[in-house]
Amino acid sequence: MNSVLQEVISVNKMKMPELRKKYQELFNEKPSATASRRHLIPKIAYQIQALAFGGLSSKAIRMMEDINKGKVPDYARPKTKLTLPAGTIIIKEYHGQTYKIRVTDSDFVMNEIHYPSLAQIARTITGGTNWNAKRFFKLSETE
Repeated sequence: MNSVLQEVISVNKMKMPELRKKYQELFNEKPSATASRRHLIPKIAYQIQALAFGGLSSKAIRMMEDINKGKVPDYARPKTKLTLPAGTIIIKEYHGQTYKIRVTDSDFVMNEIHYPSLAQIARTITGGTNWNAKRFFKLSETE
């Protein structure tokens, strides 16, 4: 590992002709004519480490290929949004106090004050603690 670290550090000290030569050795092609030190150094350093320790996993490569094809990865898909019909009343007991929240078409109302989200109401009730609204109000999706 020490020799890999030393090699990566030495890349920073190389002049442009040396960087171009090193790039060609590692990638078997000439760098573009407009390539700068700022462009070449990270690519060379990455390739040195990838050759020494292994590059991206096949799963990571597959994921990048899918993204390039326009496929949205599972982790980036929007979570199912909980939708409550207008008129629904949510009752929450917290520290011995009961809170009633009314769902409208565009927001939520508690004590005649309009809030854009249940999370903001949870924050108000708890005195500033950030909460996941589904957890705080014990809500779940129903089919």
